[in-house]
Amino acid sequence: MQVIWLKEANQVGATLPQLYYDSLVVQFKRIANELKTRFPNVQLCYMASRISARYSTTTLNPEPHSYWTGWAVKKVIADQISGDAQLAYSGSAAKSPWLAWGIYMWSDGNTPQASNPNVFFTCPTDYQNDGTHPSTVGAQKVGGLLLNFFSTDSTCTPWFLGSSCAVGTGITNDPDKNAITIYPNPSSGWFNVIASSDALIRTKQSHLEIYNMIGEKIYSLSMSTSEKGGFAVDLSNQTKGIYFIKIADENNWPRKKIVLSN
Repeated sequence: MQVIWLKEANQVGATLPQLYYDSLVVQFKRIANELKTRFPNVQLCYMASRISARYSTTTLNPEPHSYWTGWAVKKVIADQISGDAQLAYSGSAAKSPWLAWGIYMWSDGNTPQASNPNVFFTCPTDYQNDGTHPSTVGAQKVGGLLLNFFSTDSTCTPWFLGSSCAVGTGITNDPDKNAITIYPNPSSGWFNVIASSDALIRTKQSHLEIYNMIGEKIYSLSMSTSEKGGFAVDLSNQTKGIYFIKIADENNWPRKKIVLSN
């Protein structure tokens, strides 16, 4: 385990916003320490805020507590940047993974964020009956925001989109990482797959296969040296998400990810 996405909130009850904020900062730091203890190889932890609770009908986590969750995340990240020893993330004294924002999801209800107009939550469409937890539609919106973040953030793309990265111990550069090139990635459906000439000479005849997240093969294409390794693939009939591409033969080929974002 090297990368973690963390979103945490507490049940509010009658807790004052300031006390809620203070306690959440303490708890976030303890969680960071616990992550390092339980997962010694953890390197990165992306922290997320709560979605809007403007339409909440319970005392579980209403406003302004939901809003203050984001400020607690900001405080913890700022403390690590400032050198808080409890949040040391490198060297023999490391007690925490490196912390960073993993999407700021709070909005003033259905009013889009000024910095990200895709972040807004509408009632009742995006919520369950409690006005707090996301509905299926709301969960898909959160998933889309998260997918976009991992597909575009400069600290995520090396390990999320490709098989080559160096986050930390256990993730290494694959010697065959250049055997398959995919572009554009993310894609709206159409993309190109290029297999190097050396790869095709080695395989002579093989199959390019694409699988979805639950392991179902959704696409297969025969490859040979006569085709020079260039293929245009159309997955526009598939839902957005992550798919895995591999060359199926006797060699141990690395898998590649393709992200369908639209």
